[in-house]
Amino acid sequence: MDRNQKVTALIASGMWDESQREFLTALEETAFGAIETSVLKANEAKGLAQENATLKANAAKKPATVEEFLSGAPAEIAVTLRAGMQQLADKRTGLIATIKANTANKLNDAQLGAMGLDVLESIASTLAAVTPVDPVADYSTRGVPTPAVKANADGSGVPAMPKPDFTKK
Repeated sequence: MDRNQKVTALIASGMWDESQREFLTALEETAFGAIETSVLKANEAKGLAQENATLKANAAKKPATVEEFLSGAPAEIAVTLRAGMQQLADKRTGLIATIKANTANKLNDAQLGAMGLDVLESIASTLAAVTPVDPVADYSTRGVPTPAVKANADGSGVPAMPKPDFTKK
């Protein structure tokens, strides 16, 4: 870019006007370079300020509803969030049905609908019917069954232990 084009760019930036064109053209190279650098830095700062203002304006335009938020979200994220919201709604409906089915429940639909999921889970676990568990024999730690001991021929006692014969080789 030659000097005239640079001067035109400086005037276009708004920091210099057309009446100063002759002055800018006559400046020596080092002074002109310093002016050019300061104008570039000011334009960058101005651009950053404009970006910040744009970001603040975008942040001020928060979506009012979940559907507005999801409509602006990428498709994969929107599908995932909708599926998660459906799971939470199903869980909530199940918890409310569990609470309403309990005879000790004193809450109406409006009260249950206003409660958060964590409160509903607490109430459902508190109202859950505790059914006593029938004791079931647990043989998992028992060893291998041992054979029954045979009695003598007459049916009494334990058979005599055979005596070893050490005379035979």
